[in-house]
Amino acid sequence: MPINSKALKNQSDLVIRKLDYAVIESIHTFNKDEGNRAFDFVSATFFEGEDLYPLAGFKEKKHIQLRIRNLFFIKGFFLLRDENEN
Repeated sequence: MPINSKALKNQSDLVIRKLDYAVIESIHTFNKDEGNRAFDFVSATFFEGEDLYPLAGFKEKKHIQLRIRNLFFIKGFFLLRDENEN
């Protein structure tokens, strides 16, 4: 069984989400077996870190994770530049 894990030992959040990936794929396999329509992509928002202030709805970090299941819909991609580049 896959597990979600930390990327770094001193990190508190589980950012490597192998279990989440397996759940998404299992749901799609079940839907396909039942004759249901597949989704082309799945997205989820993850909140990470400490509250910004007491009883906050905002955390230190947040990211949106995408699982593109139909590669036809990827029209291009970009690589981030090194922050030291001009």
